[in-house]
This record gives sequence, structure tokens and C-alpha cells, in this order.
Amino acid sequence: MKGKRWGTIFRVVFGFLLAGATTEAVAAERVAVLPLVIYSQEDLAYLKKNVLETLHGNLSRQKISLVPLADVEPWLTQPIPSAWDELRSVGKDLGADKIIFGSLTKIGQRLTLSGNLLEVRGDRPPLTFSLSEEGLENILKLTERFSKELTLKLSGLQKIVSLQIKGNQRIESQAIEREVKSKPGDAYQAEALDQDLRAIFKMGFFSDVRLETETVPEGRQVVFVVTERPFVKKIELQGNKELKEEDLKDQLTLKPFAIMNLNTVNESLEKLNTFYQSKGYYNAQINHTIRSEDKQSVVVTFNITEGKKVYIKTIAFQGVKAFKEKQLKGIMETNEKDFLYWILSSGLYKKELLEKDLEKISAYYYNRGYLKAKVGDPEVKHEGEWLYITIPIEEGSQFRMGEVDIQGDLLRPKEKMLADLAIRKEKFYNREVIRQDILQISEGFSQEGFAFAEVVPKITEDPSVPKVDLVYE
Repeated sequence: MKGKRWGTIFRVVFGFLLAGATTEAVAAERVAVLPLVIYSQEDLAYLKKNVLETLHGNLSRQKISLVPLADVEPWLTQPIPSAWDELRSVGKDLGADKIIFGSLTKIGQRLTLSGNLLEVRGDRPPLTFSLSEEGLENILKLTERFSKELTLKLSGLQKIVSLQIKGNQRIESQAIEREVKSKPGDAYQAEALDQDLRAIFKMGFFSDVRLETETVPEGRQVVFVVTERPFVKKIELQGNKELKEEDLKDQLTLKPFAIMNLNTVNESLEKLNTFYQSKGYYNAQINHTIRSEDKQSVVVTFNITEGKKVYIKTIAFQGVKAFKEKQLKGIMETNEKDFLYWILSSGLYKKELLEKDLEKISAYYYNRGYLKAKVGDPEVKHEGEWLYITIPIEEGSQFRMGEVDIQGDLLRPKEKMLADLAIRKEKFYNREVIRQDILQISEGFSQEGFAFAEVVPKITEDPSVPKVDLVYE
């Protein structure tokens, strides 16, 4: 059981780890992967096939041309030659340009993975590497390192030996490292590191990020050097007279002692503009200035010119024939400026309030037979100190009520239940009355112990009359 468990974990995680390794395609050369030779006093033979299958599968996903697995599987039960000439002969028989072989050795608690990459043609010695970890529980960590080394050998790329963050004072290195996908042991690739550099800059905490590298015998040392933006020491508001400073500061996403971020400053500007407009100040002009206090801090000032309030001059409707405009205006909370505006705050435009008014207008039509009515998006035109609102409406036909029926599992005789339906008394389709009928029927079922009874209105339209037939199911 222990062998099977480790074999399953090894295959799944090793597959994940190697899939994350990056390499350029080595499609021109064909590679044969031989099983590892295992040296251990314990029975670790169960790892041999798992390693072979996992390694073969993941190298295939790296677009490396491999000798088919079926062709190398016979070597699972045959001794692997130790002489290079014999291994080259094996490679030639398999039709390979390169051959991978190696061993897994366990002495005490120490695990050692040795890898070799041998060219089939020529007489050059193989490229070799050896990695170790303590304890069988670290075999996954060991195979991760082995995977990266093997990928580097095949691709011919240098290895990232170390990766450091320098120049940061307030932002923790761990926070920056979370944005960096490249890790020590990975292949050194300029494109991947450039993406890491961009990811660090997108954090918004740095005014400059640069990459420094140094070649060492083991590979490349990588350093990201950052220059932190200053922090916001203070936020000032100037020019506001009509609106309170505390109300304005509540709108700001920029906060004192936060890292200076122009995106947050611009977002705060937008929120201030939106807030002023909600209070009727559509002509308000707001900009910002940033003043350095020292090398590490700044003061951000929002300069405000409030201007005069802008009021709604007219509310007009397009496409309205069934009702007078006065009727529709009467159900709206948004209204035009009148002589009592200074007491009732009439004439102020609030987007959220107008959206609710549009819903009220839609309901007004639906409850008077116009079940196809459509209330469009309003046009709000700003000219000087006035707003002009135009609301487009497609009324459609007015539908009369036709036949009304009730079907399904009934608690009482149908005639009595039909007699209680308010919609039967309506001349025209009325969505609100139908809703009240549904509540009344549901309440009746609930009182009889059927708390989850479902009532569904089925409507059949006849545009030629026009009328609707209704069935409560």
C-alpha cells in the first residue's frame, strides 16, 4: 500500500511540477528517456515505471520530440547498460539523437537523483547533474529540482541561480515576490522576466522597476531593483464652500499614509465629480496637485471650483399617445425646477432616482394593459445651467383580458376559486392585480399546510384583438 500511495502522489505532482517548467521547443532532435536505475535497501521498484511515464508525458508537453514510450518500456525489466558506447547503441536502435538515463539512490535518509544526457552520435561525455534531499517525504521536492535541471539541459538555456528584490523599504519583499512567476532553478528567459518586471510595476507602488543580471558559473543571478513611490502624508481640499469637507473626503479612495498611486488619485477625482453632480453641481471643475514634502512623502490637494447648481429645465417623452405627459410626470420623483425648489429641492437630477422612475413608468403601462410597453434609456442633455431630459417610450397595443382559468391541484371547487380572482374584474391586462391574485392563492394553500405551493400564471396573447387569456397553474 505504501508503494502504491507514493507512486500515485509522485506521478500527479511530478506531472504538475514539470508542466510548469518552461523551455523552448527542441523539435529537431529526438530524445529517448530510459527508466531510472534504483539503488536502495528498501523496495522502491514501484517508482521506476511511475518516473518513466511521468517524465515522458511531461517532456512531450514541452514539445520535445520523444521516442514512443512503448519502445522504451522493455527496458523496465532489462538492465540498463553502464558503458557509453553501449548506451549509444541503444539510442541508435531507438532512433534517438539523445538519450536520458540516470539513477535514484537512497542511503539512510538521503535521496540522490543523478541525471545524464548523452548524445548518441559522436564521442563527447554526457552532461551530468546530481541532486539530493533528506527523507523519502521530500522526493517530490527532489523531483521538482530534477525536472527543472533536465529541462534546462535539453533546452540549452541558463538557469536562474538566485532571485532578489532590492530597493524596497516599505513594501515587503514577499509581497513583490508573489507577483514574480520566475523562480530560482527555472530557465533564464528574457521574455518571462520582462513579464515579471511589468507585473511588479502594475502593483502601483513603484515609480521605477529595473532588471539587473549577472552571469556566474552556475547560471544567472537575477535582481529586481525597485524605486518606491512616496506615501501620501496629507490630503487637502480647497475651494469647496457648499459641500462639507468630511462628506467629500468620504468619497475619496485615496487615503492618508497610503502609497502614492496616480490611478487612485484619478479614481478619487471621478468620485468627487460624481458626488458633486449628485448634488446638482454639474459645472463643478476639479483637478489635483501633488507637492513633495520630502523624498518619501507628498501632499495631494484637490482644487475645486463648484460653480452654480444645475437644474432640470424640462422632462419630455417621445412616443407617448395613451397618456398625458402630466400623468407620467405625476408618478415620478424626478421633477422640473419650480418656484419652491429652494424648499423642496425640486429640479435636481439624481441618476439612481431617475432609474427608479423609469421602473414606475413601466409598471404604470403594464398595469393598464400595455404588456409590450418598453421604456428606453433617457437622454440627459446638459446646456449651461440647465438639464433637459427626454424619455423614449414604445407603448405597443393595449391588451384586454380574455378568458381566465385556474388549473392543477385545487383546494376548493374551481368556481369558488375563480370567483375570488380580482383579475376577472379587470377590463385590461394588469400585472399588479395578477401578482395580488398569485399571493392570494398561495396564502390559501399555505393556510391549508402547503407552504411551498407554486402558482404560475400562463399568458396566451392574441395580438389580432388584442387580448390575453390567463391560466393560473
